[in-house]
Amino acid sequence: MQAVLGLGFNRQQQTRIRTLLKALAGKLNATSLKVTAGQIDYNGVPLNDFVPEKTAAYIDQYDLHVPEMTVRETIDFSARFQGVGSRAEIMKEVIRREKEAGITPEPDVDTLYEGEMIVGPSKALFMDEISTGLDSSTTFQIVSCLQQLAHISESTILVSLLQPAPETYDLFDDIILMAEGKIVYHGSKSYIMSFFDSCGFKCPDRKGAADFLQEVLSEKDQRQYWSHVRATYNFVTVDQFCDKFRVSQFGQNLAGEISKA
Repeated sequence: MQAVLGLGFNRQQQTRIRTLLKALAGKLNATSLKVTAGQIDYNGVPLNDFVPEKTAAYIDQYDLHVPEMTVRETIDFSARFQGVGSRAEIMKEVIRREKEAGITPEPDVDTLYEGEMIVGPSKALFMDEISTGLDSSTTFQIVSCLQQLAHISESTILVSLLQPAPETYDLFDDIILMAEGKIVYHGSKSYIMSFFDSCGFKCPDRKGAADFLQEVLSEKDQRQYWSHVRATYNFVTVDQFCDKFRVSQFGQNLAGEISKA
């Protein structure tokens, strides 16, 4: 499961991240997408050989539901509309997979499986700021549910979050850090701090990782994290970070994985 963190999350940055998620989910206007060279494959299958919209789902931050329907009716309608059976059948399958994986979720987390976003056949979910209007505890429970779903069903879940709490940030496997429409880092959460440490910036022990990652890219906040006392500090731009990532071992590993996909 991957998290998208964006610097500042101003309106322009939100639009860029939303465009990225929609593009990955195949929800953009097809006539505006052009391939000038090469071929696009998905898991080794040419894009023209299947319907990508059927394999992915884009979840907007704004919920639009029929107000006359109950939660159960909404879920059942969503499941039947997507041709995957009733809610009861879905829950039986979820429980079966939990037992096979040896997972015993907490009761309050388990109830969150009743979400219309995950009852369909899609194996890739792209979620746009799903924490809007929620407190940190509820956000943590929902992301915990999504983490278990990703691991049980081997699905891909990409979530953009606005300043996630440390415990929520820790639930993700991979991080995509974006600023000015560019990807500064994309890879395992375990190595992102090592990357910035190699660039001369260190996250204080009591500082939240998500806050550090967004502030270290800001000209106003970056200096406080400079850790090379024997070297003169100069502001490192987003483009410079991108260049450092491409030539780093982390960036080269990512490029190698993409070339084999």
